[in-house]
Amino acid sequence: MRTVGAHEAKTHLSRLIEEVTRGQKVAITKNGTPVALLVPVPSTQKPDVREVIRQFESSAAGSLSAASPSGR
Repeated sequence: MRTVGAHEAKTHLSRLIEEVTRGQKVAITKNGTPVALLVPVPSTQKPDVREVIRQFESSAAGSLSAASPSGR
C-alpha cells in the first residue's frame, strides 16, 4: 500500500485515482497520521492478468486430470 501526504494527494489526485483503478490502495496522511484510504470499488477493479492466468491454468489442469483414465 502506498502512503502519500494530503498535499501530494490533492496535487496528484488524478494519478492516484488511476493507481486505485488498477487495484492499488493509497493511504493519505495528515502530519504523518493516516486519515483516509483510497481503495478500489470492487465492481470497477480490473483483475490482475497474472492472477487470471494462474486461475485458468489451475482449473484447466484439474479438468485434464479428471478426464484422464486412471491406471494408465
